[in-house]
Amino acid sequence: MRLHPVLGLALLSLLVHSSAALAMGSKNPGGDSVAAIESVIRRAPIFRSGVGKRTFVFFVNGDADHFVTDSADSTRPDLSRVDAADVRKIEQLALSCRECNVVVLHDQRGTDNWYTKDAPWATFLRVYSRGRKYYEKSVSELNMAEPRVLTELLKYSERAFPGAGLYLVYRGHSFIPRFVPGRPESGLAPFDYSNPEAPYGVREFSASIRDAKLGRPLNAVVMAACTMADAELADAIAPHAKTLIAPQLEVLETLSTGFGYRYLTELDEVELRSEAVQRISTLLLEPIRTTPNDDDALMEYPVSIIDLDGFGGISGRLRQLVSSSGVAESVIRDKALLSKSISARTVEVLTKKGKSDGQIARLIDALRQPSRNPDSLDVKLLLDLLKSTSSEPSLLRQISEIETHLGPRVRVLDRPEFSKANGLTFQLRE
Repeated sequence: MRLHPVLGLALLSLLVHSSAALAMGSKNPGGDSVAAIESVIRRAPIFRSGVGKRTFVFFVNGDADHFVTDSADSTRPDLSRVDAADVRKIEQLALSCRECNVVVLHDQRGTDNWYTKDAPWATFLRVYSRGRKYYEKSVSELNMAEPRVLTELLKYSERAFPGAGLYLVYRGHSFIPRFVPGRPESGLAPFDYSNPEAPYGVREFSASIRDAKLGRPLNAVVMAACTMADAELADAIAPHAKTLIAPQLEVLETLSTGFGYRYLTELDEVELRSEAVQRISTLLLEPIRTTPNDDDALMEYPVSIIDLDGFGGISGRLRQLVSSSGVAESVIRDKALLSKSISARTVEVLTKKGKSDGQIARLIDALRQPSRNPDSLDVKLLLDLLKSTSSEPSLLRQISEIETHLGPRVRVLDRPEFSKANGLTFQLRE
């Protein structure tokens, strides 16, 4: 394995700790998340040359709800928490990748978790390049809702691997609509369980990317999270990224199904960014699509590929269109909720598989979980509704302009069982 040249303290740290260059065990003094992430990054390696051609930055928020599986075992969190299992898979792939660099920031469940009666789990920063782990360091707890944490992670990742194309992968739960403490009507749990008073949403996430002031836009932002193919998110990150890759619907996760990361080892021979984006999108939900005899594998999971070049402003235009249409919100919700875009294909497949009516109902209800958010609309259904309820030329012209604008920019992976959704979601209320 070829050794990468590193600088200063990074090289000293790598040589002192082990032949694999492993450093462990720092604590977060005072609980200051920004100071803590800066301290950990300060010792991380900087590579002068010989780096992989792509850098994948994983921002893994495991300090959140719903990451415990039905087989939870308090003595083996690595076998009963989806985030821990995913990070283990990422490491295995990072150690097999010949042309990628991987940076992982993994915040595990904190002090309120039933696993950890004595102390919170650590937050880890891990750095890999071309099949080798170069750095691992922990802090006691980071507030992942603090935008500057992700900002510092992105700044380091660009600096550490000069010239490599940069991809940001968010692994966690949907932060749309925005979590605001004291507003339970959103139906969302805190973004970071150890910091339940911290708000989080699109504005915080996009501010993290903006404030990193990267030398060039991210090649892609990959959302390994439910229902993130959203117009507001696309608008917000469009100045700072070339592509958004995200599921439009809920994803049912287990330790064996859910999001996949095999694209880390599948891009070694790929040169074009467009081909890399297509491969990532195809493999993002591979574990679900390839799991035999599993109810989840029968579900529809559209993955949207959104070209962000010139995308900006769509959510504002849609909001203005809804306002000027005069169509009542109750009618819009009845006709354009995201769950309405789901085809009958899933019912047909499940029926042919001999599932009972109760099982079919349970699975369909799970697939339609986005309806828990009464403001989550499918853009295609929304535009079709507004066209059918108005003959006003100016309104129809606006609809046509939006359709023309979105047409070449929003794609859904071409699978026959996918819904008729156009791949983009819009929130009726801000």
